[in-house]
Amino acid sequence: MADIPPNRLIFKERLSGGFSNTKASGSLPDPLPFPLFLNLGCGNDIRDGFINIDLFNENPKVVYMDIRSLDLPNNSADLILASDILEHFSHRDTEQILAEWARVLKPNCEIIIRSPSLKKQAQTYLQGTWDADITSYMIFGGQTNPGDYHCVAFDKESLEKLFANVGLELVFYEEEETSLDRGFININF
Repeated sequence: MADIPPNRLIFKERLSGGFSNTKASGSLPDPLPFPLFLNLGCGNDIRDGFINIDLFNENPKVVYMDIRSLDLPNNSADLILASDILEHFSHRDTEQILAEWARVLKPNCEIIIRSPSLKKQAQTYLQGTWDADITSYMIFGGQTNPGDYHCVAFDKESLEKLFANVGLELVFYEEEETSLDRGFININF
């Protein structure tokens, strides 16, 4: 048996086994809470004080809703969190999806988006930190269910343009890098 590189071992050990293939079963509270905090495409990141929304999830608190067309009133959300989800949609759809999120956002409130950095992922591969398998997984997604594919990648300039096209302003941008030596890799804006 060939030696497995240390970064590959750490990568395999840190994988959670993917996401659920079970349709989410929660429903929106009536009336909606105030303030209204949304966690779109929450996956396993279930947050207290938020309405956690996803298509697939075994947690009964997760509301089943397609985040491309939110069943919520205009100007109703005080905060939208979209962590590691926008990259799962086609580049042809991201502007329309972001416009939909902006529709439900109250004026002067925030959308917080976390997404893998194309620049950092490419650098990590070219520096030899990731092999082709890890790079493919990180760039294209885990592919454990229909929603677990990455279809688009972003850098600062592409996000600024996308935001401007839907009337939003990118007010804070940060690229964060953690090494596989310190745990599961997470390269995000």
